Amino acid sequence: MPASVQAHLLKVLDSDTEKPRIICASADGCAEHTFRQDLFYRLNILTLTLPELSERKSDIPLLTQYFLSHSGQQLLIDPSVFSMLEQHTFEGNVRELKNAADYMAAVANGGTIHPYDLPPYIRGTIDEKASKKKAKLLTLMEKAEFLFILETIKALNEKGEPASRRIISEHSKNTQTSLSPQQVRSRLDYLEKKDYVTKSRGRAGTKITLEGLNFLETLKNQMI
Repeated sequence: MPASVQAHLLKVLDSDTEKPRIICASADGCAEHTFRQDLFYRLNILTLTLPELSERKSDIPLLTQYFLSHSGQQLLIDPSVFSMLEQHTFEGNVRELKNAADYMAAVANGGTIHPYDLPPYIRGTIDEKASKKKAKLLTLMEKAEFLFILETIKALNEKGEPASRRIISEHSKNTQTSLSPQQVRSRLDYLEKKDYVTKSRGRAGTKITLEGLNFLETLKNQMI
């Protein structure tokens, strides 16, 4: 909105005439000093915050079906498409999802939308994430170390006790998997990158995640 129009609107709102109802969508204009702050606070009476699509991913299947229902086609959706869409960040929010739905409706063949019908840029980011999460081939010693560390963290978490690298290192001294605090730290860094643990400062310490529990069970089966 040009500065001259902002000034005129502010003058109308400050007058004694009947006030119009105004609905606005805010941006970063105040921070960039392109939108008058006095006008912004004059308009800012009732604020409705709309969460980003990345914060309400459970809406993605419903919104996708809604957009596809307006494509003029009778389309079925493979359930795996929804899980792949939910992995995408959607920085463009609902508009980006609508564009993706329009793309899928345009390229779908046979009446069913499959993962390969997703826009290439969405498939590419998901494939990139999947490749980063692929576990490298671990040596038998590495498996034993990760097994010990995850079992120790799990036991400490269940007791409500902190799982710091110093404590994990102390527990390891009574086993065949003796690790220094520095070695524990490097192993925890690896586990955190794989989303198997989350590290926090203070008493909370390290927590094992659901993916970490699954990885722990996998290690147990491999070490039998």
